[in-house]
Amino acid sequence: MKKVVYLFVVILIIGLLLALLGFAALGFDAKAAGAVFVNQRDDDFSAVSKTIDFLPQKLELDCVNNNIEFFTAEEDKITLDYYQSDYYYFELTKNSEVAKLKAVKKHQFWLKNWSFEIGTLSPEIVKVKVGLAKNFSGELVVKTVNGNIKLHNSNEFESFSIKVTNGKVDVKNASVVTDSSIETVNGNIQIESFAAKSISASNTNGSIKLSKLQAQTISTQTVNGNTTIKNTTCPNIEAKATNGNITINPAGRFEDYRVKVSNNVGSIKINDIKYASQTFHPSATKYISADNNTGNIAIDFEE
Repeated sequence: MKKVVYLFVVILIIGLLLALLGFAALGFDAKAAGAVFVNQRDDDFSAVSKTIDFLPQKLELDCVNNNIEFFTAEEDKITLDYYQSDYYYFELTKNSEVAKLKAVKKHQFWLKNWSFEIGTLSPEIVKVKVGLAKNFSGELVVKTVNGNIKLHNSNEFESFSIKVTNGKVDVKNASVVTDSSIETVNGNIQIESFAAKSISASNTNGSIKLSKLQAQTISTQTVNGNTTIKNTTCPNIEAKATNGNITINPAGRFEDYRVKVSNNVGSIKINDIKYASQTFHPSATKYISADNNTGNIAIDFEE
């Protein structure tokens, strides 16, 4: 019996060592919202400030473990402030058409000097601050794997795209000439006082909250989370959810919309009256579709 226990302990220790070496060889880092790094501390990072003295047609930010926050720059330029280390740094490329800031993770053998430490960096260290000139009107493309996005600028963009894997998105006051797209896997989406030709918001796990929007088309889709669309004059709204409630408060009268509602488990209410899954006013020019599998649907028109 003792031999069996001894053999089990030896195998367990060997397995842990092999796993640790594997993590080290791969540059493994356990992260939470972009704030956790292996063998990296605040002191390992230094502040960097970059300036783009012209306004490109397209601004692209491609980060891995960063929160990204936008603000309005005082001058007609774009400013970039961030922190980087020897093993996590940024490359800035720019020409008259495209300016791109890209995060680079350099391979590191994390078991160097037999040290393996998981630490949490302070919020300021993992933040990228982007100062946008008021008259920047080009394309904006933002990507991050682990981190939150906050944009409360009043710019009018040509097009607009945000993609996040783990993190929330908060957008307010901006407008877009053409189409806008906001996508997360795990994280909430909140959009307020926003205008575009079309607005698309989708996630897998998290809520979607839209309010005071102006658009020709609004489209939302979520797997696990509630969807709320309020104070909008949009004539075409489509909301889909697998598991979650859908609440829509459009401007206008019920009779002006072709309304399609459908769910399997949950209640359906329009102007606080219960209905079954069906389509109303098929000849109406405006359109609302609310479709979920499990969850309640509530549509209240604001005349």
